[in-house]
Amino acid sequence: MKDSARKHRRSARTLAGLAALTIGATGVFTATAAQAADQQVAGLQLDWGYSSYAQYGVFGPWAMEASGDGVSIVSVPEAEVVGAVPGASSRDYRIASFADGAGSLDPATGAGTITWPDAGTLTVNPVRMMGGPDLFFSAPILEVAADGTAALSFEVGSGAGASMGGTPSPAQDPVRTTVLTMTDTHIADGELTGTPVFAGQHYRNAEGVQQTHESGGSWLQSYVDSLPDAVRAFHYMTGASTLNLQKAPLPFQVIGDLPEGTATGETPQIELFAADGQTPLGTTTVNPGDEIVVRGTGFDPEANNPGGDGSGLPIPNNQPQGTFVAFGAVGSPWKPSENAPSENRTQVRTNTKWVLLESVIAAMPAPLQATMRAQAIILDPTTGTFEGRITAATPSEVPTNGQFGVYSYAGGAASATNPAQELFIPVTYSDAPKPGEGGETETPVTGELVWGLKKSWRDYVANVAKGATHHSAHATIDDAGLFHFPLATGSSYDPETGTGVLKYEGRIRFQSALHDFDIVLQNPHVTITDPSAPGILSAELSTTTTVGDLTVSRVDVASIALTEPTVVSSAIGSRSAAAADPSGPGAAPAGDATYQASWTAQATTILDTIQPAELHDFYAGQAGDPVSFGTSQVETVPGTDPATDPATDPATDPGTDPATDPATDPGTDPGTHTDPGTSTDSSTDGTATTKPGTPGNAGTASAPGLVRTGADPAQGALLGAAALLIVGGVSLALARTRRSRTARTAVGATFPE
Repeated sequence: MKDSARKHRRSARTLAGLAALTIGATGVFTATAAQAADQQVAGLQLDWGYSSYAQYGVFGPWAMEASGDGVSIVSVPEAEVVGAVPGASSRDYRIASFADGAGSLDPATGAGTITWPDAGTLTVNPVRMMGGPDLFFSAPILEVAADGTAALSFEVGSGAGASMGGTPSPAQDPVRTTVLTMTDTHIADGELTGTPVFAGQHYRNAEGVQQTHESGGSWLQSYVDSLPDAVRAFHYMTGASTLNLQKAPLPFQVIGDLPEGTATGETPQIELFAADGQTPLGTTTVNPGDEIVVRGTGFDPEANNPGGDGSGLPIPNNQPQGTFVAFGAVGSPWKPSENAPSENRTQVRTNTKWVLLESVIAAMPAPLQATMRAQAIILDPTTGTFEGRITAATPSEVPTNGQFGVYSYAGGAASATNPAQELFIPVTYSDAPKPGEGGETETPVTGELVWGLKKSWRDYVANVAKGATHHSAHATIDDAGLFHFPLATGSSYDPETGTGVLKYEGRIRFQSALHDFDIVLQNPHVTITDPSAPGILSAELSTTTTVGDLTVSRVDVASIALTEPTVVSSAIGSRSAAAADPSGPGAAPAGDATYQASWTAQATTILDTIQPAELHDFYAGQAGDPVSFGTSQVETVPGTDPATDPATDPATDPGTDPATDPATDPGTDPGTHTDPGTSTDSSTDGTATTKPGTPGNAGTASAPGLVRTGADPAQGALLGAAALLIVGGVSLALARTRRSRTARTAVGATFPE
């Protein structure tokens, strides 16, 4: 094996450009650029291993043999083969090497033709042990266009044999056939390489029935049709198993004295800079919230265009779908072109940017344009360059052995994969507090909203669509399949009027590759404008079934048939016996009280405003799952004069005057009559005793904001002597269907256990 031939064992390079292929009536690639002023090339070597599937096979590796002086089979470790898809165990790949190719290439564009007319013949047989037919490949021709597309054709024939089921397969004479087409062909360091087209293509039989798995891929329809029926199924995905994932063609490499620096289109690249936009990021440690400036060059403005009929959202499918740029952690493999699962590309999707042409945004429906502009980085259509900022954040889940960095890949849920734009730059990332910050974190607000949307929808996702429901951004899913959203900051609720907006946070994602949907429901709110009327549950929902949380908008999802809430109040940190002495150091300390309201299993009706359209069509107007949610308030009560404390002043509570109730007056002889006109309960030392069973103090509400104070253990024990329930040192008095008449500030919520 020549030293130059070892180049096909290098790691895959970034590839460039994406454009449509032009196939002639015979199935042979037709170059779309003039080939004037070409430079002659000779002595070139073509290396190709057919597919990873051929290296593993069903019963074992395919038979692969060479005949003729110009073709040989070389053995290369799997880990060093570009595009290899590991199977059950690592092994050497057998690579066919065709020698002494010659032709001409345009130095300006890299376009041209290279042929190997007399190299010899490669023989391949998938199932020789079962009597399957041999396949013969000879006289390869590589044609490259200026736009980066290319085609590799052979004289293809077959010997006689039979299918695994015993159906005879007659011999076929050699015919010039395009075996695979490539995008992103380029020349660098004396090597020309390309990426075979496979993912997203479907094969259909003679009756037009799709034979490919919905999320699969296929070799060219024309090539598969030219093969004996006995071996066709080895060239398209009939399922989504590991073995099926190996059916894609392996990339080829042409090695030799190629015109240096020529390339079919500029290679896409991204660079990272610190927030100042000038300092290369390098190994600088990045923390959550830090901005990274991303600059891109060589991005084809017309790339990732499905060429459809103009339908589809958010981007019409006859427009370039752009490129996603994300910060996050990636596992191995992570690239969409390698059929990597989306779980291996983690990110905080709301921080992800979408590199788009201004003209593409303008072609979107008007209501979506503002949403898209907030996420977009504009691509210059003339230079193929862009610059934008991305904010670092820790994804809710990180793949095992995942590596943090900035990465890019083809945009648009329905667009074809584009290996040229699958770029990754590692970033030194730490989500630990920065030096000097002390590690303080905001105390989380407690409370939650619990809802399942609709059980029939959850069953459909899991059982019919064979999909999955994921939780992130603080949301969780319980064993019953219900979604739990914790209370977010910024909630408001007025217990006096029973109105307000309760805000919850978290993301629930419904995904199915089989039925091709990705729908997000996140950050629900409950709005109560009239406690005697239905409340409204709103949420951020995906605008279409395929955009996840990349384009969401807040809509009213369901109405809530509200009942009276369960009210929970508490006294926290009220005056202790030691502090009751006005002359002592703890005289008249402030006490705190909380007010909490919760609604359990409230009936819901899904509204006509729900989106996307598919959820609307199925569920608008139907009963949704019951919803439970809660709110809490915290008020601060300053120290007060016990003689005028409303909780102990007979003028404000004549029915429970502590001076006349022996059961609540530990300092009074129960056998002695007390004059109701005298002062409230006084002990011999002149101090006042708080009436058990009453929150230590009631008074004015604090200013807006969450007030957090520790409970006084001594006071907790004192209050516990009466008919109060002690929970973690906090005395709780439960009152069903009763609202407090004291003004309070809404700041949080606690869902009842």
